[in-house]
Amino acid sequence: MSDTIRLLECRICNTVEELPAYGGPTQYDDTLEYAAARHRHPEGENGQLYVGIPAAAWRQPSERTKILELLRDKSGKGLGDDFYNVSNTLREDALACFTAHRRPTLCIDYRDDSKRLLPDTAALRKEAGLAKPKDLPATRFLCDFCPVQSTVSTARDKAA
Repeated sequence: MSDTIRLLECRICNTVEELPAYGGPTQYDDTLEYAAARHRHPEGENGQLYVGIPAAAWRQPSERTKILELLRDKSGKGLGDDFYNVSNTLREDALACFTAHRRPTLCIDYRDDSKRLLPDTAALRKEAGLAKPKDLPATRFLCDFCPVQSTVSTARDKAA
């Protein structure tokens, strides 16, 4: 488990999403693109990405409240008491899939193409003459956030 996380703040939805740490170039960050695609509004993109948030502090409710208050103060938007809904959308979506599959120990569509996290950039890529998103090597799947991932990781570690 990483010692830091990232927070994606949307000032239009008044939400904050927790994202896993990422150390590579942002143009290859599929997880960020997937999460940011949910926050594209007619008003334009109006958000902020905060990196390097200590994961241990984020897991403590009192520290999480302090972090959120700092974000509220920095945003300068005056969002008031009803300022943020905090979610971990990727984990929530993975748990919904896990439940829909009746909580399997080995999932039938683990890392299937339907579980790839792809940003909604197909039209832009076509216009620029680039490869279709589905033809790119996937770096992230919804399965990475599912409880089944721990079973797969344990089996892989035992085999090694």
